[in-house]
Amino acid sequence: MDLTEKLNVPELQKVVAIIVAGVPLADIVKRTVPSSTDLLGKRMADRVERCFVKTAKMIEDAGVNPQQVEDKLVIEILRAASLEQDEDLHTMWAALLANAALPENAGKVRPSFIAVLKQMAHDEASLLNWIFKYCSRPQEGEDQSDPSASEVGFLELKKAWVELGFASEASFEHFNVHHQDVQQFIVCRERLAATGLIGIPADDDTVCKLTLFGCQFIESCNAPERKP
Repeated sequence: MDLTEKLNVPELQKVVAIIVAGVPLADIVKRTVPSSTDLLGKRMADRVERCFVKTAKMIEDAGVNPQQVEDKLVIEILRAASLEQDEDLHTMWAALLANAALPENAGKVRPSFIAVLKQMAHDEASLLNWIFKYCSRPQEGEDQSDPSASEVGFLELKKAWVELGFASEASFEHFNVHHQDVQQFIVCRERLAATGLIGIPADDDTVCKLTLFGCQFIESCNAPERKP
C-alpha cells in the first residue's frame, strides 16, 4: 500500500502535495531512504509515510492553509523520522514538519532544531515537554504566561520525573546520587541545559527555566493549535 492509499483522504493528499511542491511521493521516499527493498529499508519507508500522515492530519486539525517547505528541511526531517523508532519522538518530527509548513510558524523552525531533535532521548523529550507545559500555565492575574519567564524548582522537577515513570518515589526519597534513577535524572537535566533548551542559574542550581531557544524548539515540535 503506497502513501496515497494510506492517506485515503483527498484533503490530506492535497496538504502533502503542497508541502513537497508537487514532487511525487514515491520520489520523496526514494530520496530519503537509500533502499526500500530490504527489511530495514521497508521499515524506514513506512516511517516516512507515517510521518507524512501525521503531519497532514496536524495541519488539517489546525485549520490552516499550508505552504511549501524548503527542500533541505523536508529531506532532513523525513530522513531523521525514517530512523526514529520511538513513537513520541517520531510524532515530534511530524510536528516539526507541520510547523515548517504553516506561514505563521515557519520562521520559528530553525535548521538547528533538526540536530537537537536527532540527539534527543525519550526521557529528555518527555521532561522538556513537561517543563514547557508547567511554565505555560497562566500565572495569577495573567491571561497567559510567558514560558521563558517561569522557573521550575528542583523539587517540582524531581516529582515530574517520577510522574513520568522514569523513577519510583522510593528511589528518589533520599536522592542518592549513586542510584541509577537519580543519575539518569541528573544526566537528563544536564543534557537539556547543555543543548541550550533550559537554563540553570550559576548562583542557584535548584531552579531551571526554559530559554527562548528552548521555547521555540518545543513549540515547533508540538502539533500546531487551531486558532480561535
